[in-house]
Amino acid sequence: ELNIAKDERLEHMNSIAGNLAKEKVIMMEEHKAKWMTTTNEHNDAVCTYENCITELRGSTKSLKEKNVLLEEQYECERTITLDLIDRVDDLTPGQTELNDLYDNLSLANSKIDELTEKNYCLENDIKQQKKLTEVIERNMPKRVLDRSKCAARHSLLK
Repeated sequence: ELNIAKDERLEHMNSIAGNLAKEKVIMMEEHKAKWMTTTNEHNDAVCTYENCITELRGSTKSLKEKNVLLEEQYECERTITLDLIDRVDDLTPGQTELNDLYDNLSLANSKIDELTEKNYCLENDIKQQKKLTEVIERNMPKRVLDRSKCAARHSLLK
């Protein structure tokens, strides 16, 4: 009986050992699957990282090229600006002369307007004087009129 019990225990122990071995294999397979998943995720991450670095290098190169072009454009614009400043400096005395001429022209225009107004007034005075002269000549006796015309001619000849 002792042997039977011993055998049963041995058989029970072997059964436990077999179950443990099966569980160990299952756990190892699960661990291997997790490891493979983690490895694949890691490899994907590394690939993504390397792609990002490649893109960044390309972008950096492109930005450096654009920067060189912008620096060249800046120098060109700076040269043009300095040239324009020199031209403005050259034009400043001429602008002062133009301002003076404009002021003189404005003054002359004011005087012309003033003289035009005076001329208009004189023309009106002359028209009124002619009308008065015509009225006086019509109403004045003929012999007085002849004498006044002679006197007027005489004064003009002097």
